Amino acid sequence: MSNFGIRLLRCRFNTCPIGTGRVDPIVRALIVAGVFLSGVNGDSAQAQTALQNAAQNPQQFSVATNIVDICPQLAGLGGFGLTGDVGDLFDRCNGAIVIAPGQPAAAADVLGQIAAEEILSQGSVVNGTIEPQTQAIAARMSALRGGGGLVGIANAQPNSEPVQLASTDPWQVISQDSTVSASHYTGLGAFMTGTYAFGNRDETSLEAGFDFDNYSITVGTDYFFSDNLVAGLAFGYTASDIDFDANAGGLDGSAYAISVYSIWNPIEPLGVSGFISYGLVDFETERNLNYTDSNGAVNRTISGDTDADQLEATGGIYYDFASGPWTFGPTGRVSYLHMDIDGFTETGGQGLDLVFTNQDAESFETAFGGAVSYSTSTSFGVALYQARAEWIHEFLDNSRTVSLRYENDPFPNSPVITLTTEEPDRDRFIVGGSASFVFQGGISAFADIETVLGLDNVTAAAVTAGLRMEF
Repeated sequence: MSNFGIRLLRCRFNTCPIGTGRVDPIVRALIVAGVFLSGVNGDSAQAQTALQNAAQNPQQFSVATNIVDICPQLAGLGGFGLTGDVGDLFDRCNGAIVIAPGQPAAAADVLGQIAAEEILSQGSVVNGTIEPQTQAIAARMSALRGGGGLVGIANAQPNSEPVQLASTDPWQVISQDSTVSASHYTGLGAFMTGTYAFGNRDETSLEAGFDFDNYSITVGTDYFFSDNLVAGLAFGYTASDIDFDANAGGLDGSAYAISVYSIWNPIEPLGVSGFISYGLVDFETERNLNYTDSNGAVNRTISGDTDADQLEATGGIYYDFASGPWTFGPTGRVSYLHMDIDGFTETGGQGLDLVFTNQDAESFETAFGGAVSYSTSTSFGVALYQARAEWIHEFLDNSRTVSLRYENDPFPNSPVITLTTEEPDRDRFIVGGSASFVFQGGISAFADIETVLGLDNVTAAAVTAGLRMEF
């Protein structure tokens, strides 16, 4: 019953392309009883194995394993006689199984689209929406580095996720003999920083490729308790947008963050710095399905909505040297980050809606680098030009596994679908430069550009501009 059996799977409950167009009662009984899909018939087992063999990566194989388990059970509940989203789930799993033996490439396309690999970029969205704000804090702390007073900050770059790699971190350093000295920075100060970050990640064997854009604005205020101690508070908002390759959908994130920070100089060239940031993220996912299986064409947009939060703590140490208009020195820091993403259920996919469990991730990094800056007096104040580089090593962040299941799967013991991220790069380099202008009266402005090097499959950069005022 090889060809006959395969064709039977394509029949609806009351119609069939074989014979008179009606399903014979015996055949109907076989379908409803699930005999064909249960593996008793050799051709059905072959079709199920063919679907698993069509999988191109572990994500797709996990989906195939789930499908070949639930489809026979759905057939036992009524198969093509099922209605609603449960019936649609049977249609789709049946369509994937039937197409696999003769068209493995088409089956792989089906698996690739329903595997939801795009959701793995959620971690990037969370980190990417928080990161520009923590980097804006680093920028402000850098601006507080004036000769003779607070003179350093280790820049913060706490994660290896692609969306956050381009960040703000201008090291505006004022030399000891410049016309504007640290003694000017007394009392209360305020700042506003805006960042645009952009880049892309290439498709890999485990994760979908995408382009990204981040827009961020941060405002804050700080207070000098003495010439050697300053602390501040900042608030930020970031909007992130990810567009998946091949028109596969996208992710949008909106984040609000609050940060506290401080710099202390126990002796003039040496300083320690630190900040803690906490952020809340709301993001929406969208997956576009556009494929054809043995039961027809599928064109759907599946949506998801969930929340996440992220806590980050960074501490650094630095030592600055000054020689005429030049300031230079090494920096080092450690950074810890914890991220939680709430589970959620998709909508709009009918039988293909997925239920995602909670996710979490941790990161611990060290960073070593240095910066050199040159300052010169002008008719309007002081101009500062800076270049910097940093080597970052990740110790803790590892590949993540996300567990999910079909919302309309009525069987509690179905195999769990698992999606696995790529192993993060352990090392990367940040290089950048900036131009800053300090005006008489306590107003300053800067522009900065930065990029990341040494990451597989990722390119990223950022441009930043900011204003500061001292009162």
